[in-house]
Amino acid sequence: MPVADLQLNYRRDNDSSRTSYSLLGAQDFAYLSAEYFLAGREQDLLTDSRLTFSKQDVNNSLLGVFAASELEFGDITATQSRKPL
Repeated sequence: MPVADLQLNYRRDNDSSRTSYSLLGAQDFAYLSAEYFLAGREQDLLTDSRLTFSKQDVNNSLLGVFAASELEFGDITATQSRKPL
């Protein structure tokens, strides 16, 4: 079942105002799981976007002879490790 979260923001300071939005969602698409993120503001309707597709198999039967248990492609956010301060 598709899931989506839409956030709208309006801010007014003295003589100016700003609006922005973000949309985060996930759903199944063509036997894959799809996750998406869109964000923007009134002057720039699309400032950030991400789209990732993934598939998991507990039997390790993805990609034939490679016997993969997980396949993921798209705009993948890598894990970052930080050094202590």
